[in-house]
Amino acid sequence: MKLLVFSESDKAGVNIANALISRYGFERSGDTYQGKPIYKFNVENEAIMLVSIAGDVVDSQFIGQHFKPSLVVFLSRHASLSGTATLSIHAPGNLGAETYGGLPYKLSIAPANAMKAALIEMNRLVEDRGLKFKVSYEATHHGPSLDIPSMFVEIGSTQREWEDVEAGEVVAEAAMAAVQSVPRFPAALAVGGPHYNPKFTNVGLWGDLAPAHIVSKYALENLKNMHILKTCVERTLEKVQHALIDWKGIPGGIRGEAVDYLKSIGLDIVRV
Repeated sequence: MKLLVFSESDKAGVNIANALISRYGFERSGDTYQGKPIYKFNVENEAIMLVSIAGDVVDSQFIGQHFKPSLVVFLSRHASLSGTATLSIHAPGNLGAETYGGLPYKLSIAPANAMKAALIEMNRLVEDRGLKFKVSYEATHHGPSLDIPSMFVEIGSTQREWEDVEAGEVVAEAAMAAVQSVPRFPAALAVGGPHYNPKFTNVGLWGDLAPAHIVSKYALENLKNMHILKTCVERTLEKVQHALIDWKGIPGGIRGEAVDYLKSIGLDIVRV
């Protein structure tokens, strides 16, 4: 079973959920969750469940107590100071003590191939429809911190985009690409550069590796030690044998330490 989760208080999440119901024919299953109907759609004899929650999805640390899916895709809004129209994908989890939902130093399991499939589908539809949205991976950030393969698909960055019907349809299609994906590409840990890294996004779109957890330059600079990088490898659904390094996106003072550590845990270094 795969699980799609949105918040009834999130305009973007509701937009995406409505697109899933109308485009795919999700139907009420007869069951409820938090007093709301659970919608269901079958793909090749596998159930895809669509559920709403009352609070913010970043605070849905409890979701694994009620469902045992093989993949969770959170349907969510995205906000940024720039206000750039963006459709984005990332793995959830907290790389440090500071949290926004989830648990300190706890990462969800990153589903690299599902994320790549969603990114590719997002980009294809944005280009086909001529939409003025940027498509991007984001670095790993915020909760929940689940022991389940988990990912976010998001619409950003203002209310105008959150309620954009075409954006909702594109992200709905991307979510379905994720839940129907099969492992095809080797997974990679990605390290360095900005929160929205065009280099890692290009690898996801056109390369033969699937980025999983992404550790931005900012996060790397604030790590107490490099051990969290090993945790990123361990908290990936697929086996990770490669580390994508944004070479110019890591300060020289810590680049050598990071690369040496990644080599010491058996990863092949791929410069981008």
